[in-house]
Amino acid sequence: MIGITTQSASSELRAVFEDWLATENRSGARLVVLEGLTNSGKSFLTERPFLVDSGRSANIEIDQFLRTPVPPTVRYPDAVDRVALRAAIEAALASAPVVVIEGPMAWPLVAPIAQVSRDRIRRVYLKRMMRLKPDFWIDEDYLNDKNGWPPTDYHRSIYQYHAEHRPWVNADLVLERVED
Repeated sequence: MIGITTQSASSELRAVFEDWLATENRSGARLVVLEGLTNSGKSFLTERPFLVDSGRSANIEIDQFLRTPVPPTVRYPDAVDRVALRAAIEAALASAPVVVIEGPMAWPLVAPIAQVSRDRIRRVYLKRMMRLKPDFWIDEDYLNDKNGWPPTDYHRSIYQYHAEHRPWVNADLVLERVED
């Protein structure tokens, strides 16, 4: 898949994403899966609903479905209450024109339970780029060096997913957030 890559300053990223989201919603998108590594800016980006032509988005943060406290030996996907996540997605799809689901490992959790056809789903990947070197993806070196991954199974499973599956390659949109 060849998606679109767009680079934007942190302060402008929300407007760029909102415009893209409205366009995709007009072309039939109902569900948007937003992924990125920890601290990429996913939660900040989705903290408020987005305006699209037919209303406001429903934004779901997968981390709110974590069974807490999460033991360090539990992998990220196993820490998520999938029944509650599925119920939230169903409710959001019933009430909002578009649903944005964000998490560090969202696609493997959402794909099996999505209630919409694949042609109505969009995948987005958020990268954190260096301010003084905007072509440098800050987290890329961490992905390539397992010795630099966090020590807990919970966090390592997130890095392993990104390193092995490279979700940005299959994204419809790659957002490169240049830190302000």
